Amino acid sequence: MLSLAEYIVGTFGASHYVVSTGVKEVVARLSAPLQPSHIHLSSAITSMTPSPKSSSLTLLQFSSTEPPILFSHVVLATQANQAASLLRLLRDTLPSANDRKAEQERIDALGAFEYAPCLVVNHRDESLLPTNLRDRRDLNLTSFPALSPTSLSGPGGKGTEHTLPPTAIQSTHILSRTHPHLGTGSSLLQTTNPIVRVDPMLVLSETWYERAKVTQRSKAVLPRFMLDNLKTKSPKGKLGLRRGDLQGQRGVYFVGSWCAEGIPLLEGCVQSAERVVSAIAKAEGAEVSIPF
Repeated sequence: MLSLAEYIVGTFGASHYVVSTGVKEVVARLSAPLQPSHIHLSSAITSMTPSPKSSSLTLLQFSSTEPPILFSHVVLATQANQAASLLRLLRDTLPSANDRKAEQERIDALGAFEYAPCLVVNHRDESLLPTNLRDRRDLNLTSFPALSPTSLSGPGGKGTEHTLPPTAIQSTHILSRTHPHLGTGSSLLQTTNPIVRVDPMLVLSETWYERAKVTQRSKAVLPRFMLDNLKTKSPKGKLGLRRGDLQGQRGVYFVGSWCAEGIPLLEGCVQSAERVVSAIAKAEGAEVSIPF
């Protein structure tokens, strides 16, 4: 709850924005400098092994019919629990017991991050917004602690295919408020964790996914994955452990919403990615200038 309060304070008086041209524009700009032959889609990692040439290099294999590819740096831009599964592939191939123990420490640390199912619905159902127009904001948070659990979200208040249980916090973002061109005749809304069923006739799309939860355990281990940017001197964490000491071992780094301060949101993905890029650039003797 502290992170939620911090988020409200940190964004008070500010608008909430989305990419007006859609995520495809973001993908196009990020991938523009890359050679098409270097982009591999739908390529599951089947093996992850240390290179016999150097312990800091990693071999990744994407198909049993193709040879492994050697990488100097591996960035796992995924959920912590999925990153842990990939590290188990690496741990099981390490020849030294000490190395396997060190890799297990990273796996255990990743296990501190818990996940909860999350539903996002894009729609035009304004009944999920405050009735009084003056009470509406870019982001509208709703909870129903006083209502009977059987009055919402299905029998027993356990949620349904289209709703979360009433213990969740419903968030409705008025996308067309900051991007008027997205609202053609009616508001374009995005509701996260709907407790009240969105009118099926007004639903544009809905997607279930997992979102990292902030817990005391995850907050305690998070500093070990935190890399400060190039201008910041790394402070000492608890128990004398260096901030970010679990990053970069054997050339493997982690980025994601879970790998930054506050509520796990897309902003955390960007922050953690900037820090990892800065760390890799520094290791390679290069300079990085982030213009924002």
